[in-house]
Amino acid sequence: GEGEFTFLEVIKALENGKPIRGILGTSFVADDGSIVHNPDRELMTDLDILPFPARHLVLNVEEVNKSYDRIITSRGCPFGCTFCDSNKIWGKKVRFRSVKNVIDEIKEIKHDFGVISFCIDDDTFTINPRYVEELCDEFIEDNLGISWWCQIRTENITESLVEKMKKAGCTTC
Repeated sequence: GEGEFTFLEVIKALENGKPIRGILGTSFVADDGSIVHNPDRELMTDLDILPFPARHLVLNVEEVNKSYDRIITSRGCPFGCTFCDSNKIWGKKVRFRSVKNVIDEIKEIKHDFGVISFCIDDDTFTINPRYVEELCDEFIEDNLGISWWCQIRTENITESLVEKMKKAGCTTC
């Protein structure tokens, strides 16, 4: 499942010398050698509460290839493809970041690192065509000057959506 809050609780417990027993989303080996699986943590409903990744903490950040970066606009996938375990991690219900939150992250990456090419790394970016249109409209309106690519499922795509995606900087899907 989602590990952000679980990981934070584990770190705080370790810093304070407290056991992780009882922290949702963790598994551990008990003193008797048995494996204990705590209940899963509920999935987040508001992805905008997550801070942007701390890209500045990447070791040797000045040497990292800055030709592109990855960004995720949603979590979850309703499909059960045999080659993928996404819905086991993120759940079957697709949850989206707000368009403003995505735009703000892209602007930050572009400003701080000079990146102008992005991989929208969602499992199925076009699952909600209305969301994609709104995001593309903002890319166009803000004149971000970026290029991007994404992964799609063909049953969720129309010619008009592909045209809008291209106008918004999409090069491959």
